[in-house]
Amino acid sequence: MADDTRLDFYFDPTCGWAWRTSIWMRRIAREHGLVITWRPFSLAVMNSPDDWTKDSPGHVVGFPMERTLVLARRKAGNEAVNRLFVAYGNVFHGDMAREGFLDSAVQTRCLEAAGLTASWYDEAQADPSTEAELISDTRAAADKPGVFGVPTIGFSDSDVVFFGPVINRVPEGQESAALWESVRAALRQPCLFELKRTRTRESQYAPNQYADQEAVVVR
Repeated sequence: MADDTRLDFYFDPTCGWAWRTSIWMRRIAREHGLVITWRPFSLAVMNSPDDWTKDSPGHVVGFPMERTLVLARRKAGNEAVNRLFVAYGNVFHGDMAREGFLDSAVQTRCLEAAGLTASWYDEAQADPSTEAELISDTRAAADKPGVFGVPTIGFSDSDVVFFGPVINRVPEGQESAALWESVRAALRQPCLFELKRTRTRESQYAPNQYADQEAVVVR
C-alpha cells in the first residue's frame, strides 16, 4: 500500500520559492500527520557543475550553509536540518539580511536559534567531507529521482517527484488544504507526465513577509 504520510523535500536555503513552499509544507505536515525528510540540494552545484564556487552567482552563498546543514544532519538528524533551515530562512528571507549573512555572529545566531551547537558552522567549513557529501547528494538526486531545481517534493516510497509547487504566496485555511489535495493526487497519478501553468500574475512576495513564525524565530 502506498504511504502518503512520508515525503522528501529538496531545497536550497537561498531559494525564496523553496522557502515559501517549505512554510506551507510544515503547516500541511502538522495538519495531516506527515513526516518530511529535508534534503539539501545545491543549486550552485546543479547550475555550475564544473565550478560551483565561481560561476553560479546568487546561489554560491548557499554552499557554506548547506555544508552546515549536512553536518547538522550527521550529528543530530533530520529534525536538526529542519530547525536550521527555518533559522536560516527567517534571517535570509524573512529579515532580508543577506549582507554579511555568512559572518560568524549571524551563523552563531542561527545555530543557537535552532537549538544546535554554535561552532558547527566553522566545523562544517573545516571538514572537507561536508563538501563531498553535499556534492554527492546533489548529483545523486539529480540522477535519481531526477531533481533539477527546488522546491521539489515526492513521496518517500516513490521514484516520482515534482518540481514545486511553486507558490507566489503562502496559502492558508481551505486554500492551503485544497492545494495539498491537488499535489497529493498528482504525485500518485501514474499517467501525469508534466503540468505547468502560465504566470498570469506577479509574485506577491515582499521583504519581511515570510518568516516562519510557527517554527523557529531568530531574533
